[in-house]
Amino acid sequence: MSKEGLGEGPKGLPAEVFDPEEFVRISERALYCTVKRVGDVVKLKLRTPRRLYTLKV
Repeated sequence: MSKEGLGEGPKGLPAEVFDPEEFVRISERALYCTVKRVGDVVKLKLRTPRRLYTLKV
């Protein structure tokens, strides 16, 4: 996995993904995905065995 398109947070915090293509690649190894709508923003969250990844759309 490339580091491009990822906003690595401090240890224990979610990593924000800025590239939708990278998010799709990460989703292949995710345990589950959740969708959260907050106003005009939709957050997609992926839980992998190691980390939580988020994508804001």
